[in-house]
Amino acid sequence: MKDWRNNLRRAGAINIALLLVCLCSICPAAAANVSLTSAYQPDNFHRASRKLPEDMRRVLVLPLTGDSSYEQTESMELLYNVLIEELTKSKKFEVIRVTPAQLKARTGRSSWRAEDALPDTLLDSLGKAFACNGVLFCHLTGYRSYAPLSIGWRLKLIDARGGEILWAMDEVFDAGRPSVVAGVKNFDRREQKTAYGDDNWLTLHSPRRFGRYSIATALRHLPNR
Repeated sequence: MKDWRNNLRRAGAINIALLLVCLCSICPAAAANVSLTSAYQPDNFHRASRKLPEDMRRVLVLPLTGDSSYEQTESMELLYNVLIEELTKSKKFEVIRVTPAQLKARTGRSSWRAEDALPDTLLDSLGKAFACNGVLFCHLTGYRSYAPLSIGWRLKLIDARGGEILWAMDEVFDAGRPSVVAGVKNFDRREQKTAYGDDNWLTLHSPRRFGRYSIATALRHLPNR
């Protein structure tokens, strides 16, 4: 009986040792796979041409729309400001912002979506009222303000003079996806350095910083100047 117990203990010790060896061999491989994950690249977009029209110099950015949830409503101004900032940084065109009150005074409505039944004269009247060549419709298709953060953008740039869709994108950036986390790391390394160095955790938990990553990534696919 004593020998049987000793053999059982030895077998258990061997099994534990083998398990530790397996774990040590698996963990580095798993870490390597995470580090090799490619950064997320949007692919759900349309470009009428690789270059913007030469005379597309001023674009009116309409107020950001979304559903009526409290969470989205509270974040609209923050994300609209981030959108304006990143558009301005892109230097593709002069950016003209408009408030809901200004838009209502000109069109009778404080917001418009590209999917709405637009009046035939809307784009032309906006072009004349704001001296712009293009109009950017902006819609928040989804928003999750707690980890993992998620932001969905639907953007459509339309020529105010003829109604042609020059560029459109409909993408969701979800921090629960490894490829998006990899994209955040690349973006932080390139764009969002702070006094504390690259802080991916902060970007993955800050709506403003994550919003900046998401919209900057989307705008990289605008037609070239």
